Amino acid sequence: MSATPTVAIQLGQSAVLLSGAIFLGTFVAAVTIYSPLRGRFLSLYQPRQCIEKLRCPLSSRVYGAFMGWIPGIIKITDDELLENAGLDAIAFIRLLRLGTRVAVVGCLNAIYLIPVYKYQGSGPGNQDELARWSVGHLATRSPSMVSTLIASYITFSITLFLIYTEFSWYTAKRHASMCRESVANYSVFVRHIPPSLRSNHRLGEFFEELIPGGVADVAVALDLGVLSKKVKKRNKLVLKLEHNYNMWHHRGVRPQKRSGFFSKEKIDVIEVLEVQLAALNDFIEKDISDAECFQEMVDGQSSRRKALDISSMANMVPLVPLKKLVPSKSFRVLSDGFVTFKSLQFTAMALQMQLYDEPHALCIEAAPLPDGVYWSNVGMPHFHQQLGIVMSLAATTALCIFWTIPVTFVVSISKVSFLKEELHFLQSALEAWPPLGIVLQLLSPIALALLNELLPFILGFFSKWEGHVSVTALEVSLFGKLALLYIIQAFFVSAIAGSLLSGLRDLVENPLGTLQNALSVYLPQQSYYFMSFVFVQIGLGLGIELTRLVPALLALFRRCLGPNLSEKERSRPWLFLNPLSSPVELNHPRVLSTIMLFFMILFVYSVMSPISSFVMAIAFSFFSLVYKNQFAVVYAPSCDSKGELWTRAIRFILACLISAEFTVMGVLAIKEAAVVAPLMLPLFIGTILFWCYLEERHFKVASSLPAKVFVPIDRERGEGFVGVSYTGCYEPVAMRQRNLQPDVPQEVRTAADCLEDMSTPLGEGSA
Repeated sequence: MSATPTVAIQLGQSAVLLSGAIFLGTFVAAVTIYSPLRGRFLSLYQPRQCIEKLRCPLSSRVYGAFMGWIPGIIKITDDELLENAGLDAIAFIRLLRLGTRVAVVGCLNAIYLIPVYKYQGSGPGNQDELARWSVGHLATRSPSMVSTLIASYITFSITLFLIYTEFSWYTAKRHASMCRESVANYSVFVRHIPPSLRSNHRLGEFFEELIPGGVADVAVALDLGVLSKKVKKRNKLVLKLEHNYNMWHHRGVRPQKRSGFFSKEKIDVIEVLEVQLAALNDFIEKDISDAECFQEMVDGQSSRRKALDISSMANMVPLVPLKKLVPSKSFRVLSDGFVTFKSLQFTAMALQMQLYDEPHALCIEAAPLPDGVYWSNVGMPHFHQQLGIVMSLAATTALCIFWTIPVTFVVSISKVSFLKEELHFLQSALEAWPPLGIVLQLLSPIALALLNELLPFILGFFSKWEGHVSVTALEVSLFGKLALLYIIQAFFVSAIAGSLLSGLRDLVENPLGTLQNALSVYLPQQSYYFMSFVFVQIGLGLGIELTRLVPALLALFRRCLGPNLSEKERSRPWLFLNPLSSPVELNHPRVLSTIMLFFMILFVYSVMSPISSFVMAIAFSFFSLVYKNQFAVVYAPSCDSKGELWTRAIRFILACLISAEFTVMGVLAIKEAAVVAPLMLPLFIGTILFWCYLEERHFKVASSLPAKVFVPIDRERGEGFVGVSYTGCYEPVAMRQRNLQPDVPQEVRTAADCLEDMSTPLGEGSA
């Protein structure tokens, strides 16, 4: 057997200790810098206190002592965070708390696991200390592997119990969230409406027959075509007009431009823009009225309007312009719509009904908030939606396969012995400066963390093909893909590739023996790599998150490069640059996917390399502290999706549990533990049965509102609760504002009109 792996392991111990010192020190430095600046730069570190609509009791709390915010944040109760930050925030924090508790159990197991692995094992005399603290140090057929079995039963059984107790909490809070006075809780999204029902009148009649007196509002979606383009053009025009008014106010001279490219004549920019805005407002107002009439029109009237008699049309041509006779093609009825009901009971009834005899007609889904509708996918035909799902699945699978190449390369950087064999110039460089080996091992987890940052952009593009009509559904889909790729690529590919690279030379000579040795010895010792990765996430990830370095730089560029002549211009996003006054929402899929990877590392290595439990306990605790603070003072609660990501996260945690149990069982089997390995099977089967038990009713009860909850609430609120305030909420964005004017003081616009009148020649006025 080559001595190369021993050298690599020694470097691994130095690298993990150095990475811990560097990145934990980085996090401590970030906390030290953040503490005095927290109260001085409120717009950066406490934007919820500066933005009126986001202000809450948590954001207004003042902590006088240096680092006094830390105990203050810890003392925030779950109910306070739920009330001020939403269900998604507290569900995320409780997942981190779950990870902390499991890690503490792993730390308690480490009290007896580390001595057993160290003193009952056998290995090379020059093996480092941390390598002796893993199951890889135990000899083949060692009876001491019983301790691994006991630790597995303790850790995984307690995890299952904690998940079960979390369900009762989540179900109660989820039901309370679904009963809030929100239009989304009283509405449903209707997908694939048959052509005979594609009008507000017909669809409303259909639901009135099913639920008499229960319909409050109906909105069949429209493809507005030209109107949508005109609204976008008007929005840009208003911004341009406001900017020119601000230029006039600051410079004292009205902006002018040439009337043509070769013309010397100059025209007043504000006057031209005002005329264009007035014309656009008239066009949009008329088109919105036509769209409302078109939306209310039943199909019979629509067909009669289109089927004009040709002879009658010929007689009318001399009298009426042809444009008035031909039906407008500006609007097109889509196959989807929204229905709002008068009570929670009626909404629950609609969600449970099978409405049509065709499999894919009148499919009912819970409606998102009006501002959370992803309008680009509304009206997508069923075939296109199914094709998009298949394409998204194929693209995600292909990405998962090809992503193995960069991940394997990143992992290979940490295998200095392997690099020396492939890159001969590295041998002399390492001899000249030995610390280079440790530096390379530190670069590998940093590169892996940076590589993971690219995935959300790619997978988010794939998720949009699947036809989701809500931003929340897009986030859930993105989270599922991200977590899966993180676990497969960042964990399994990294662990297996790293283990094989450690004995690559012997793999050619003795493939089977080397593979067995790699999985039984080097796989447990791969915890070094993942501990370094976790340290990177703590030092760089949490450090940048707490100090808000990226938003600060973007706001600085926005201030220097973007329009800033007025307070409104300064507070408006420009290109991809956001000012500090712009509300910020947490990217839940990205952060939660990293947490799922943490769970995978914890479950696998808490029993095989128990020292990792201490690292994971630190990671979960620090993440909980930082993000609890950010939810209280930074992030807007508008991203709250009624905790829908929680159920997907629990499913991933259960999948990580099963994968970890299988991995531990496989390592024990490879180490020829004839008694211990089969005894892992009951735990493995029990975890699968527990998941099936939860899927049977728990997930379903948590996702739907029971009659026991909504009946007394409907009785308390009364039948007239859903009134005019919820009417028209699901109109397309282009139909929501008939007239738009620049946000300029009226006296300024009046003065502008007076100047225009004064500039008009006298002869023109008399004419």
